[in-house]
Amino acid sequence: MTEPRVLFFRHHPYEDALPEAEVGFAPRIDADDLRIADRVAAAYRKSAARNYYGSDSVWRAIRHDRQRGLHELFLTGSAAQIAAAVRDPKGNHLLYGIESVYEGYEQQAKDGKRPQRYASRTKSELVRLAEALGLSRLENPEGGPWLESIHRPTDELVRAIEEMLGFPLAPKWCFEGAFGLKCRSGVLLDRMIHGAYCAHRLRALGARKVLEIGAGVGYLARCAHEIGIDYTIVDLPMTSVVQGYFLMRALGEDAVALEGEPARAGQIRVRTPSHLAAAERYDLVVNVDSLTEVGLETAAAYLKRSFEICDRFLSVNHEANPFTVDGLLRERFPELKSERFPYWMRRGYVEEIISKR
Repeated sequence: MTEPRVLFFRHHPYEDALPEAEVGFAPRIDADDLRIADRVAAAYRKSAARNYYGSDSVWRAIRHDRQRGLHELFLTGSAAQIAAAVRDPKGNHLLYGIESVYEGYEQQAKDGKRPQRYASRTKSELVRLAEALGLSRLENPEGGPWLESIHRPTDELVRAIEEMLGFPLAPKWCFEGAFGLKCRSGVLLDRMIHGAYCAHRLRALGARKVLEIGAGVGYLARCAHEIGIDYTIVDLPMTSVVQGYFLMRALGEDAVALEGEPARAGQIRVRTPSHLAAAERYDLVVNVDSLTEVGLETAAAYLKRSFEICDRFLSVNHEANPFTVDGLLRERFPELKSERFPYWMRRGYVEEIISKR
C-alpha cells in the first residue's frame, strides 16, 4: 500500500505508472563550458569568505556536512574540474536541497520504477499547471467529468501551456542524465513546472522588475527572463555557482551577470546577499521554498530590507519548519498584511502576497 504522505503529493488519483507519462533522460549536450566555469569560479572566490549563514539555517549544515569538498574545488580547482562537477553533479552534493540530481541519483535512475513514478507525478503537476491557467477543467469529486485531464496527451498539454505563457517549459539545457517527463520541448522536471507557474504569477501581479531571494537552480529566473522581466537573484555563493552555470547554458553566456561583473540591461544579475545593502527599487521581491530554512533572524532581516526596496513580497513556502512566514509577520511585522491561499502547484505549500497595510 502506498504511504499516505506519498498519496498526498498527488494532485490527481492515479496508479504509480501513468501510461501517458513517458520517462525521458536529459542528454549530454557538448559545449565549450570552460569560460562559464571560469566565471562562476571567479564569482565564488570573490564572495566565499563572507558568512551569509544564519546560526539556525539548514543551509549552514548542508554547506558544512556535504559541500566542503566543493568549496575547496571552487577555490583552487581548474576550469575543467569545476565544469565537470557542475555539468554532471551526480557524484557530489552541489544540488542537495535544490534539485534531486546529486550523489546517489544514478542508483535511483537504475530502479525502473522510480523514474516512472517521478514522470507520472510530473505529468500530474503538468495537468495542475494547465488547471491553474484555465487550460484544463478542474475536475470535481462531487460530480461531472472524472480522470479525463490526467490522461490528456503530454504534448497536447505542453503545446497549450507554451502558447499561453510564451516560452518553452523545458530549458535548452539540463543536467546530464536527469530523468523526468519526456515532452516535445525536452525533459521536464517538477521544479521547472513550478518555475513556469511562478513566472505566470509575477506577470499576473504586474511585476516588471523583480528580486528573487533564494532562487534554487534558477528555473523561475529563466522563465521570467523569457517574458522580459528585469530579474535579479540574491543567493548564497555555493548556490550562485549553480544558477550562473545553468542560466548561461540555458540562455547563453551574455544573458547573465555574476557577482563582481558589471551588468547590462536585459541581463539576469546573480548576486550574493551583500547586494541588498545597496539594492535599487523593485516592483516585487519573491521567495520560493527557502525563507523558513535560512534561520529566523536572517528571514526577518530579508523581509525588513525587502520592504525598504519594494512594496510587495510574494512568498511560496511550506509550514513544516519551526517558524512560518505567517507567524513571522504576526510577531515581527504588524505593519504588513498578507493575502494567503493554497499554492496551486505543490500540496502543503502556501502562497502569500504580502504588502503594507
